[in-house]
Amino acid sequence: MATHWSSDNRMVVLGLGIGLIGLHTLIHHSLQEVRESHKYKPPPIKPQYIDQNTEDKIPNRTLDVLRQSSNDNVKDVAKRIIIDRALYDGETIWLICEDAKQGNPVALRALRDLIVTQSKYYPLVHAIVKLTSLQTH
Repeated sequence: MATHWSSDNRMVVLGLGIGLIGLHTLIHHSLQEVRESHKYKPPPIKPQYIDQNTEDKIPNRTLDVLRQSSNDNVKDVAKRIIIDRALYDGETIWLICEDAKQGNPVALRALRDLIVTQSKYYPLVHAIVKLTSLQTH
């Protein structure tokens, strides 16, 4: 009879062990699924562009501050906006040309940047520079 009880105890312990292992595995996998389903997935980064109206609303003073930034990309964008504004404002181009004729280094750099960065407008800018030089002679 003693052997019978020990055999039953072994079966009970074996059954409990298998049941506990199964329960542990089930809980472990359930918790992993819950953790994975609640992980934060950041949205994909979309490039942000500003439209022409927003660009036109940026004050010149702000553009000057951005032009002096330590970030080269910010500097380039600010310079491009300034040059675009100068290109489409005839009075500004004339003023730059007049200052450049007088040897103003800032105006000369601005004119150089205007010509270099806006190469598709080179004939227009070149013609304006020629006109301003012809008017003084």
